[in-house]
Amino acid sequence: MQAIKAATLADDLDDVQEFVYCDKGACELGQISACASLQHASLPFNHLNSLRGVAALRSLRSLNVSHNNIHSLAGLAGAPQLTMLDVSHNKISALAPLTACGPLRQLRLDHNAITSAGEVLYLAALTGLRCLALRGNAVVAACGSEADARAATLALVPSLQVTRRPPGFDQTLTEEEPTTSAQWQSD
Repeated sequence: MQAIKAATLADDLDDVQEFVYCDKGACELGQISACASLQHASLPFNHLNSLRGVAALRSLRSLNVSHNNIHSLAGLAGAPQLTMLDVSHNKISALAPLTACGPLRQLRLDHNAITSAGEVLYLAALTGLRCLALRGNAVVAACGSEADARAATLALVPSLQVTRRPPGFDQTLTEEEPTTSAQWQSD
């Protein structure tokens, strides 16, 4: 809790709406659940291994936990307003927990451990999903080509539309309505 207070310079954690804690070596989210008004959290390049505590963040709209050591998306079900999620460069292999994230519009899953099209099928439940990044996962390579991967994913997740690289999609997630797309790029 002290780290959150120090990082936000807030006396009352209920008032914290944005939390940025990058490359600080954090291993857990700790008392982030005390930030009842938190809308935007950015914790990339740490050593996080779970999303424990996120379920209590009822106002959370965007979450960036890229470049960590997260193996599971369990804990997201309690964030009913989450529209933007960046979990790229982690160790995620199962996508079923995302089915509880109904309002999700932007999802970055690049460079994880997704090997099965069956896992991608879970994303069909996200009818508002417009932007999806899957590059660097075995499931994309298994399709043979980017075009085949795009076609297969569009068949599984009909809410997606394809454009090459939507403007700003490689940047930090923002509140703006994204261009609709599915993205697969070779590294």
